[in-house]
Amino acid sequence: MLARITPSPLKGAVPAIASKSMAHRLIICAALANGETHVTCNTTCADIEATVRCLTALGARIETVEDGFQVHPTMKSIEFGLLKALAGGTLDCGESGSTLRFMLPVACALGAEATFVGQGRLGARPLSPLSDEIIAAGCDLQGLGGFPLKTSGRMRPGTFVLPGNVSSQYISGLLLAAPLLAQPSCVQVTGLIESRPYINLTIQAMKAFGVEVNVERIPAKDGQPEVTNFRVSSGSYRTPGSVAVEGDWSNAAFWLCAGAIGTDPITVEGVSLSSAQGDRNVLAALSRFGGTATLDFFHALGLLTTAEPSGRVYPLSDQSNSVVDVLRFAAAQAGVQLVCGFDAQSVKKKARGYQVTGADSSAYFGDKLIIACGGCAGKALGGTMSGYELLSQLGHSRTALHPSLTQIRTDPAPIRGLKGVRADCRIRLRADGRTLLEDAGEVQFTETGVSGPVAFALSRAAGQAQGAGLLLDFLREYPAPQVRALLQARREAFPALAGEELLSGMLHPRLGKTLCHACGLGAQPLASGSDAPLEALVSVIKSFSLPVTGVSGFESAQVTAGGVRTAEFRADTLESRLAPGVFACGEVLDIDGDCGGYNLQWAWSSGYVAGKLGKL
Repeated sequence: MLARITPSPLKGAVPAIASKSMAHRLIICAALANGETHVTCNTTCADIEATVRCLTALGARIETVEDGFQVHPTMKSIEFGLLKALAGGTLDCGESGSTLRFMLPVACALGAEATFVGQGRLGARPLSPLSDEIIAAGCDLQGLGGFPLKTSGRMRPGTFVLPGNVSSQYISGLLLAAPLLAQPSCVQVTGLIESRPYINLTIQAMKAFGVEVNVERIPAKDGQPEVTNFRVSSGSYRTPGSVAVEGDWSNAAFWLCAGAIGTDPITVEGVSLSSAQGDRNVLAALSRFGGTATLDFFHALGLLTTAEPSGRVYPLSDQSNSVVDVLRFAAAQAGVQLVCGFDAQSVKKKARGYQVTGADSSAYFGDKLIIACGGCAGKALGGTMSGYELLSQLGHSRTALHPSLTQIRTDPAPIRGLKGVRADCRIRLRADGRTLLEDAGEVQFTETGVSGPVAFALSRAAGQAQGAGLLLDFLREYPAPQVRALLQARREAFPALAGEELLSGMLHPRLGKTLCHACGLGAQPLASGSDAPLEALVSVIKSFSLPVTGVSGFESAQVTAGGVRTAEFRADTLESRLAPGVFACGEVLDIDGDCGGYNLQWAWSSGYVAGKLGKL
């Protein structure tokens, strides 16, 4: 089957994929409830299937239905009046860290004699201090640090103490297990919690099944860190009959940005406006300063623009400096003082605002502070860690940072001699025998790998995948049988043609010769060769393999993936929840998108909202 895609402005409605994070939680609650539950979920994945397998091993019966899952809970023990797991079950977590960290405390709370197994590097991933708290509560864990991991004993109720800088999955796992214990319990977290939105998702899911989690936050005082107590009463989960897994805001953000920068509306269906997901913050900014408002703003400053058929908008001058110039003129007109070359080193809260001090000890004071430093990508163009460091001094935390929209590095041997060659192709990123991402368009070969828009689109995933490789299809509009017929026809028509010239007129000359040489086709006439090289050439044309060795670093990346956690800022104003009067916008926050203007639109939209300084 051949699909032909013609780029055009986007419009219409798209359903958001189901939130994997919420699906885990709701299915677990349903399997532990007092009756049958219908869970509506429009998509699934390997991680969700792993959780379903584990719950099935503990005695639940989960049927896949057209719109999700029908969950029949684990059996009840008449003797204890509690849910009880089947003894001796094997829980296969696949490669899902969420499944392992959720199901381990659940199995121990049920008193299950279970064996946990998994794939890949899952067994080597840390479980401490979660495992320490489970052992302290009376359970035996044999095989920590690998698989199989065997559990025995039943977890006692009490207070479970965890630091705030650990994975939120540890906290969520204990919360999900707590209603199964004989008495009320408390999960006590010391220090700032790094991933609070995910904990809020857990609390939201438990509430849907009749379990209330009381949250008590004790501020830091006298040198002691803040403490958050999550208190859960004992008692069973109560089925609501049916629940729906909300849409994923991270996925929806791309479509919302596309609508913001386009001329036609795009509707994303299935996302919840009351969701606890941190990426929901993107909506407020985009709704207040979308694509049309952005263009009107720049046109009013005198910037002329032109739009491609795809909908992408560029300065008519084709110079990015034109954008900087009109912003600089407008700032001067408004009386804004610009101080260039100031290297901000520290920020301190003062009685009536904030003081920012530079490397040369000079300082500036303001009632309000906006952190708009961007990310650490493209150091030569201003990329910096300053924004993350300043916000860290004010108590904020961030996710891991990764270079994105950058060159993918590959084994240089297969592409030697192709530097500068461009090719229109379909490119697939694969790891562990499955396709992670794919895209189509122009790639450019370099000395060390592939660049261009398509490579950029895959670079974030390529930089984080282990043992990944690229498969390039250089004749993406022609299926393999048609390519084979074209090559055979050319050999019959030009028997005296040198083998290395077989792809002349089809692909770039250097690329064509490289592919032919890889299949043993050299200067000898085509008529003198066998069919085997032609068959090999078809395969190489349609699936040219390049092992991935990494991606270019932040110095050449266009965007930083990751950043300061958006959940630590108000969605409507982008004001800090930890430091009132401080605002953040743009790339310093944990929001990034693909090529196509998404990241720029987020910068304009969030900058506008932050610049209002809390005024709605």
